[in-house]
Parts: sequence; structure tokens; C-alpha cells
Amino acid sequence: MYAIDVSQLGVLEWVLVIAGTFATLLSTAAFVYWVYKIILFLWQVKLGKTDLKNSHFWKRMSVALAIIMLFMTSGLFAIIEGIFNVLRKSGWTM
Repeated sequence: MYAIDVSQLGVLEWVLVIAGTFATLLSTAAFVYWVYKIILFLWQVKLGKTDLKNSHFWKRMSVALAIIMLFMTSGLFAIIEGIFNVLRKSGWTM
């Protein structure tokens, strides 16, 4: 298996900082947009334009929240790490 040279990561630290900042801003913007859509939906319910029991809306928003939370909590990277660990234990090498 290929081992990562940690000294090379120090050289690219600025790239990691910029990527982390971009990912943080993007996930925060996605979460703010998600909250906006919930508030807009509840406002439409109050006006009587839609029904609160709209299961399609709630399923879509639940999936969107799960994806946003995976990015915000780095859960996506933990899942990918778990997949690579299982592959490595089964004999897969890079």
C-alpha cells in the first residue's frame, strides 16, 4: 500500500486550508438555504397554499438535511474511510 509522505502535506497546507474554508462556506450556505425552504414551506402552510402532511416535501428535505449533515460533520469522510479499511482488510491494495 502506498504510504503518504507527511512532509509533503506541510507544503500543501494552504491548499487544504482553502479547501476547508470553501467546504465550510458551502455547507453553511446549503444549511441556511435548507432552513429558508422550511420556513417558506411553513409560511405556505399558514396561508393555506399547501398541506403540512406533504410527505414528498418532508422526505426530500430529510434526505437533503442528512447529506448536509454528512458534509458538516465530516461523516462522509468517516464512511469513505470505513470502506477503504474494509477493502484493505480484504486484500485490496493501491
